[in-house]
Amino acid sequence: MAETTGGVTLGEVQALLGAVMPKPATVAPKGEATVAAVGPDPTVFALDQHQHPRLTSTTYATVASGSTVTVTFTRSFANKPGMVMTEIEGDATASAQPSTFKVLSWVQDGGGLYTGAVIKVWRAQVVPQNLATLLLSAVYTIFGAAVVGTQFACIAIARSDVA
Repeated sequence: MAETTGGVTLGEVQALLGAVMPKPATVAPKGEATVAAVGPDPTVFALDQHQHPRLTSTTYATVASGSTVTVTFTRSFANKPGMVMTEIEGDATASAQPSTFKVLSWVQDGGGLYTGAVIKVWRAQVVPQNLATLLLSAVYTIFGAAVVGTQFACIAIARSDVA
């Protein structure tokens, strides 16, 4: 015989509480979104040590030889990420010309995820002040200064214009 309290069985009370009592989430949290959203289930809560996925990869790279360097991301991306490269060290003189960077190609894994990039680095050189020297030089490249030893931060960011 089921125990009752005012016409309601203990099993019915437990079932009712089980339906409305919050429970811990059983799936990892989603990444950021461009618009905030409330989860669909009001009976689920996140545990105190849950983690959201990282949307960025920040690595340092140094041009060892030539003018290209391959950067490996700290996470993979489903789509080509946005890239920002900023020189952090390199030519020790304060008068050094700034470097410029370009993604030459992407590194992908077997599943098509983007795991890195090949970066081309250039450094401008000072234009000769003597116009005759400039005109007499057979080949003068404005971006001909050496870049070996240039260190830079490479930040890859998951795009927000694609899912």
